Amino acid sequence: MRGASVFGGIVSLILVSCLIGCGGSSASISQVNAKAPAGTGFVDKQLRTSDGDKKYVVFTPFNYSPTKRMPLLVFLNGYGESGRDNLKHLSVGLGPALKDRASDFPFVVLFVQTPGKWSANGEETRTLLAAMDRTISEYNLDPTRVVLTGMSTGGEGVWRVGAAHQQRFAALVPVCGWSASDTVDQLTNIPIWAFHCSGDPLIFSGNTSSMVSAINKKGGKAKYTSYGALAHDAWTRTYSDPDVYAWMLQQRKPQAAVMK
Repeated sequence: MRGASVFGGIVSLILVSCLIGCGGSSASISQVNAKAPAGTGFVDKQLRTSDGDKKYVVFTPFNYSPTKRMPLLVFLNGYGESGRDNLKHLSVGLGPALKDRASDFPFVVLFVQTPGKWSANGEETRTLLAAMDRTISEYNLDPTRVVLTGMSTGGEGVWRVGAAHQQRFAALVPVCGWSASDTVDQLTNIPIWAFHCSGDPLIFSGNTSSMVSAINKKGGKAKYTSYGALAHDAWTRTYSDPDVYAWMLQQRKPQAAVMK
């Protein structure tokens, strides 16, 4: 009976962690847009691609000016926020974190929603790259200062998309994601800062620590922050930490290395 009780508690904890990552609300998005000057805040976009018409969202801070070149932050959602509604991927992770920084956030942010997972060269990644190109051009952004981040399944996506298209990114910030050990050799030349809760019951923290260790053993430049918490949610602390954004802003890819 005691074993069954413990097992039931673990299952309940995992389910709660899933719900934390899978639920969410668009309330913070609505609150931001209610105060946003025209053309800023969260703006729905649509892109015509070889795979059909694709929706995505661009966030611009209230103090955005097209005359000032800004960096771009690209966010990959978790599995619980996957779909095609162009909304759920704003409800957990980076989207809510922008509520308190909407007036002067130092990045334009691109949100592309995957229907299920993130792969190196799948339809969702083709959409992402096309949306990046359009956003960089449309908002006069700096292509040498593009940072890729994501949480949970999106954290794994950061490894995979970042490895396959590393010439497009100045840095990678994976949060509580699955490992992608087959990408290690491709990740040794890009700055990486990874995050995970040590007691994550859904995606074990060893997924992240093993990636960072393997990359650094190959001569890479990865660092790892472990939060001492029994939870899957490592994104709230990460995306509310000013030091994380300060580090992102320091990263820049040489102009000659930026290719399409």
